[in-house]
Amino acid sequence: MNEELGCVDIDECIESEENLCEKERNTFCANTPGSYKCMMCDFACEGCTGDGPDHCVKCAKSYVLKDKTCIDATDADEEEGEDDVQYEEPVAESEEPTLPEFTHGDEL
Repeated sequence: MNEELGCVDIDECIESEENLCEKERNTFCANTPGSYKCMMCDFACEGCTGDGPDHCVKCAKSYVLKDKTCIDATDADEEEGEDDVQYEEPVAESEEPTLPEFTHGDEL
């Protein structure tokens, strides 16, 4: 006990030499006043060190790591597609379609 501050909370998650949440699959230890609790990892994670897809040990199935964060693989594909520049060959002058010339009196 600190006489100036009163009781000081101990962070069991950091102070413990064992993983306090190892029995509960896909969880991490979160300190609470006077105790701790095991919290579920983000659904993008397969194992984590904290809350959110940026704390994954490994990305879950159908998720990929991008900029140190696990994101949905389909979102990653769409983002890559936005940056893709498609190149099209220019049409040569001789290949340009020509339209028949009509005068006012011609029938269609």
